[in-house]
This record gives sequence, C-alpha cells and structure tokens, in this order.
Amino acid sequence: MRAPPSSRQRYRRFVDDYLHRRLDDKLEAERNAGRVVEPPAPDEPENGKRPSLFRRIWPKGKRREYLRDYLRWLKPLRAALVFVFVLALIRAGLEMIEP
Repeated sequence: MRAPPSSRQRYRRFVDDYLHRRLDDKLEAERNAGRVVEPPAPDEPENGKRPSLFRRIWPKGKRREYLRDYLRWLKPLRAALVFVFVLALIRAGLEMIEP
C-alpha cells in the first residue's frame, strides 16, 4: 500500500498541471468516470534544466507589462508614497544621532 503524497508533492503536481493547462482535463475525466484523458507531455528545455516557477508563470515580457500596470495603479498615490518615504528617511536620520 502506497503512502499518501505529501502536501508539497500535491502542490507541485497541481502547479505543473496548472502550467500545462491540464486541470480541465482532469475535471472532465472525473465527470466521465469511464473515460480517462491523458495529459499532454510537458515540453523539455534544451539544456535539461527547468526554469523557475516565477519565470514559467510570468515570462519576461509579461513581467514588464505587469510592472507598468502596477506603476499606473500607484500613480494617483504618488504624493502619499513620497510623504511616507520622507518620513522613513527622517526617522532613519534621527535613529542615527541617538547616543
């Protein structure tokens, strides 16, 4: 009898299925209990090393697009952000002059 997989193993299997868009296939297979759908084979990189999860989820072009969206979202708050940053600098300066 096999031991149940650890939560880490289940999570990594879920992330792998998510990245290869196999989640819907598994749901369909569960609904149609008699028919099992085989997931597609994952693409292997040329050098044999898998890229990090961060790079697989957000490719470089997408990361820049998300950063631009984030900065656009923060634009109306820039005065408050500058104020908090100035307060942090003042506090750091005051902490340096303590005996």
